[in-house]
Amino acid sequence: MEWVRGDPVGHGSFATVNLALPKDGYPQDSPVMVVKSCESFNCSTLENEKQVLDQLAKCPQIIQCLGDNHSFENGTEYYNLLLEYASSGTLSDQLKNRGGPLPEFDVQRYAKSMLKGLRDVHAKGFVHCDLKLQ
Repeated sequence: MEWVRGDPVGHGSFATVNLALPKDGYPQDSPVMVVKSCESFNCSTLENEKQVLDQLAKCPQIIQCLGDNHSFENGTEYYNLLLEYASSGTLSDQLKNRGGPLPEFDVQRYAKSMLKGLRDVHAKGFVHCDLKLQ
């Protein structure tokens, strides 16, 4: 699918995250996605993230990778990782939007989901050492 870079939704230590909008409008059956990008000369970390996400593709608790590509924008080459869009935001966003603590039921639901995801990560031989609300 051809896409164009939309509004920013976040950034990390080595990449930025923007909405990725279909170039020819929004087909009803197209997944909503984001693009995580970094300059191509510095993309080894993002390429590694793709390899890991590809191995975790069957885990419903983990954001799915929808592909990757390279683009040229304003004279700069970027490596782009296309990812499933988590429209509800992060757990940190949920707390901010609520303005206080989450109900115990929600905490239980989020904790259960995170533990299921970690189980799948560990089953594939990976160790996740960066769990945070963001």
